[in-house]
Amino acid sequence: MRPSRASPPGGPRQPADRSRQGYQADSVERTLELLLAFESVDRISVSEASELLGVSRSSAHRLLGMLQYRGFVRQDPRTRSYMGGPALLRMGLAALRRLEIRAAVGPIMQRVVEEINETAHLVVLQGADALFLDCVEGNHAVRAAARTGTSLPAHCTAGGKALLARMAPDARRALLGPEVIGRALTPRSLTSSAALERELERIARRGYALNDEESEPGLRAVAAAIPSSGPGPAPDMAITVSGPASRLDAARLEAIGAMLVDRLSTLG
Repeated sequence: MRPSRASPPGGPRQPADRSRQGYQADSVERTLELLLAFESVDRISVSEASELLGVSRSSAHRLLGMLQYRGFVRQDPRTRSYMGGPALLRMGLAALRRLEIRAAVGPIMQRVVEEINETAHLVVLQGADALFLDCVEGNHAVRAAARTGTSLPAHCTAGGKALLARMAPDARRALLGPEVIGRALTPRSLTSSAALERELERIARRGYALNDEESEPGLRAVAAAIPSSGPGPAPDMAITVSGPASRLDAARLEAIGAMLVDRLSTLG
């Protein structure tokens, strides 16, 4: 009953508040510990989260569900494991801006946009998605809009395909299951594993990727991956240039693609 729940500020309500505060502090600490785990692992299962946090599987599942709801993690529909989500990556953008590679890429993006007057994005793979990290827009009245902070299926975007083409085939096949390939954004999106593999082989040979209205009707794009600086892992960033299909015909896309490959070669 309502009267029995009311208590004076100094009465028996205080111990309950302290207990609740302690529970909330534990919950926050577990949340942070789980998020920090993604510094050393790409994905985590419910059982692994349960063991890491020292809680039951149901508690770990609830915590991961809350993080998924807020966009800090997302679940792989095939393996049911969890990986970093767009909110987690967006929080890291401030740190990313200080990276040496970003300092080098920024001026290149700016020069490309000044020369061709179309929108350029910096793109990174996030699981099977392409996440748009940064943007420099052209000044045409009709132009590709900034997509900073948004993500799209990688196989439907030029930047995503440029990065997929640099992956080891086994890792790529593990990432791109039938459910992933089946995600189409337009009638032109590639939904066949065989067709995508053939396209990625062409991209690997010529050095740049194309998006022919595969992510949005009326929009075309071309992208090139940032070269690896050594024998380490494959590069995980690409620059993509996009604009209206009416301005980006096959010849212009080819010229821009060659330009991107040439400009980015200085970063290798």
